[in-house]
Amino acid sequence: MDKFTLYLCHSIMKRKHYLTIFPLMLNIALSQRPAWPTDASRMLSSNFGEFRDSHFHMGLDIKTRETEGHPIFAVTDGFISRMVTNYTGYGKALYLTTETNHIAVYGHLSRFSSILEKVLRNNQIINQSYFVNEYFSDFEFPVKQGDIIGYTGNTGGSFGPHLHFEYRDSKDQPLNPLLYGFELPDRFSPMLKQLAVIPLKKGTMINGSSLPQVFPLYRDKTGFFHFPDTINCQGTVGIAIQMDDQIQGSPYKYQIHRAELWVDEILHYILQYDSLNYSQSFINEARQFRLSRLNLGEFHQFYHLDSHPYFSAQNKKMSGIITLESGYHTVEIKAWDCAKNLSSAKGVIFAHPPITMNIREVNRTNQEITFDIQPGFNSVPLKSIACYSFTPFGFQNGKIDLTKEISAGGGLRFRLPLKQITNRILQFVGVNNQGAFSYPVHWAEGVKSHDILSIDVDLKLSHLNNGIILQVETNAYTDASISVFLKGESLFTPIWVNQVRPTVYLSEVLSPALFNGVQTIEVLLKDQIERKIQFNIAPKLATTENSVYVFSGDQMCSIGTTKNSVYDSTILWIDMVEKSAPIKSGVHLSKVYQLQPFEILLKDSIKIGIRFSNQYNHEDGLGLYYYNQKEEEWTFLPTRVHWNRSSLTSTISSLDAITIIQDTVPPSVTSTFPAHGGHYDKRDVMNFNAFIKDDLSGIEPDEKHIAMYLDGERLYASYQPVEQELSARLDSPLRTGRHELLIYVEDRAGHHIKKPINFSVY
Repeated sequence: MDKFTLYLCHSIMKRKHYLTIFPLMLNIALSQRPAWPTDASRMLSSNFGEFRDSHFHMGLDIKTRETEGHPIFAVTDGFISRMVTNYTGYGKALYLTTETNHIAVYGHLSRFSSILEKVLRNNQIINQSYFVNEYFSDFEFPVKQGDIIGYTGNTGGSFGPHLHFEYRDSKDQPLNPLLYGFELPDRFSPMLKQLAVIPLKKGTMINGSSLPQVFPLYRDKTGFFHFPDTINCQGTVGIAIQMDDQIQGSPYKYQIHRAELWVDEILHYILQYDSLNYSQSFINEARQFRLSRLNLGEFHQFYHLDSHPYFSAQNKKMSGIITLESGYHTVEIKAWDCAKNLSSAKGVIFAHPPITMNIREVNRTNQEITFDIQPGFNSVPLKSIACYSFTPFGFQNGKIDLTKEISAGGGLRFRLPLKQITNRILQFVGVNNQGAFSYPVHWAEGVKSHDILSIDVDLKLSHLNNGIILQVETNAYTDASISVFLKGESLFTPIWVNQVRPTVYLSEVLSPALFNGVQTIEVLLKDQIERKIQFNIAPKLATTENSVYVFSGDQMCSIGTTKNSVYDSTILWIDMVEKSAPIKSGVHLSKVYQLQPFEILLKDSIKIGIRFSNQYNHEDGLGLYYYNQKEEEWTFLPTRVHWNRSSLTSTISSLDAITIIQDTVPPSVTSTFPAHGGHYDKRDVMNFNAFIKDDLSGIEPDEKHIAMYLDGERLYASYQPVEQELSARLDSPLRTGRHELLIYVEDRAGHHIKKPINFSVY
């Protein structure tokens, strides 16, 4: 009997529940060195541990020269232990268990070996489905190293032909293949690009600011990276690094293997991508989420917050959180790739509170002004001053080069040409001889202060790990005093704000609990008269001990949390968006609501709802959509319609912009083979395909919503969701004569199409 007949016999035995005794494989001390899984190429487009939208990349993506059909090989002796066919994920995939009980996974295949294709078709017939998830014993399909077991493809959630290859342990958890015999030649060391310093507790300041700060890293001629200058910190901070690896001859960027944080020559934190765990894919806890959300780059966090879960690459004995005593401290970040190429970045942090400065004009001529800047009371002498020029409307002109002269009292004196600073606001930031930064000082003589009744005032809230910062911004310069008040039914809390730019004022870091009960936030501008601006921001305090509901100002949009929605105490509110991203198709039926704070990481999904006008009751195609920042498009959310309340509800895992859109257009079939009315040689009609399209809600990749029928019988068709291609293959040629191919597609809004294709063969 051949292998397929043996498999069928064994399959029948399994289905009749006969007891089968499986032979044990012997573990040999000297296992085979694994073979590379394909001869398509040895170039990677992605490696192990790379950051994806919602998960880590669990293996290697091997380039296949943008084509399909390259053979894949058994990397060692072993047996085929599992086969899977799916519309998403790895699509068509094989699992090979090795002599050492490791598992090699081959994903996005176009087809299996001929014997395995027969097994697949048999299972599809039994299941009456394209979807298969079948496990095999060790004697059913043994393989030798180098055997062809399948062919590369582009199935599942693939964005182009390639082989996704994983190497797992005996518990089915992914290992870094580059550490297990699948290494590649690599002479290039990792690139360390930017350093971020993140405030983690109230009162923390970084170079005079309470906001996170990002610094470029510079590489010297010897290959070492350096901080741009001494960084001034006060309080408790975390470090994050934007970095990646590179391999000679490849244009792609890769994940590093190991990274360390050293402070004062003491190891503070380790990241090491040896293995990952499918149940611990906390990708957003591994990267600096706020910087990622603000499109400032992908940064690896070198610290762990107590409320966040650990993942496999972290060392649980190290938090990485830095609280420094006053003085100078050395910081070094080291990063290795799997080939042990090393890069490091070094710098100095000076722990000291920000200093104050005083500025005065000491001389003026027709051509220039001489300024004198002195350190605050009993301060260390100033070393340098940076000067920035702004227009009366707050736009930065650029940095002005200063020619300094040392003056008495530890200050600095310098001259500026009048033509360079006329009708300009100057901002000065000083650094003393110890490395401490100053609070910014502004000079606006000769610049007209705008009338407080004519300027626009905006209020923004930034939610950091250590609390909330209020930011007041005007559209033009004013010398009026600016104050902020939190107001509620029995609440009136004044908030001091500091001028950090000519038209920007920041509060200190505020506790989320301070906003409990706030109904409005008032900004007061005061000179000869007073002007009060009310902002109808009514945040709710969500904690790990309560559930809250938050409503928009018009009461039409709501958020609902549970005790598991947030990691720490967080205030939530909803902004009504005046100008949003365009909605390119469908009918827009509500305002756009921005769930806030946009930059905060949720622990678990939250409930959302939007009410709609009664005139749309019982209309088809209503759905909730969120704005997908990466794809720059409105994306459908699985939606429940409550006709009795005229509302739609769903859940969402991040604080995005949401709205109601009505999908009015059903999906379409854009092209097929065979074509309608076609007449073909039956030998040319062994494969069928159809390209489908939906412009708004999209198509759920499952057999309930997508189907292909031939002469009334369902075909076990595959579907590629990225290409939106439905395809099927016949085992034998069609009979001569007329035939009908029927394509059924239903979108997420409930619209469907049945497209008949009539053709004939001879």
